Amino acid sequence: MPLASRSYMPAGGPGLRGGGPTLTVLVGVHGSDRARTRRASVTAPSPIRGTGTIDTGAGTTGVDERVMVALGVAPDGVTRRGTANGTKELNRYAVTVFVPDISLTISLRAAVGVRIAEQGVIVLIGRDVLSRMLFVYNGRQGRIDLAF
Repeated sequence: MPLASRSYMPAGGPGLRGGGPTLTVLVGVHGSDRARTRRASVTAPSPIRGTGTIDTGAGTTGVDERVMVALGVAPDGVTRRGTANGTKELNRYAVTVFVPDISLTISLRAAVGVRIAEQGVIVLIGRDVLSRMLFVYNGRQGRIDLAF
């Protein structure tokens, strides 16, 4: 099981506590959509780079709606989810999230569209992804560990 660690400085300081566990991410078209564009002789859009945050309070991974629009990905349905602002109907998307620092590719058929870019992040990595790995939040050392 590969292990990846990320340290936030200063240890125990505002880096990890203030911004939470964040990772650089690339959001791209899901493999099934990429194959469809290839069959149509259309070039799939380049992935969009940004910041993802690990959100243990999110049951489902969320991707900023504006990212999905920029990638030209249409929602494949709607789902009801509880949010900090109550229960909402959210668009559902198939998407691929790549975490380059740890060479992790996350292929999702049911990510939800959210509005989070104004918070400086484009992906909320939820428990649907975390359930497939070990995640350790070590506040005293200012670091996170992921085993997948």
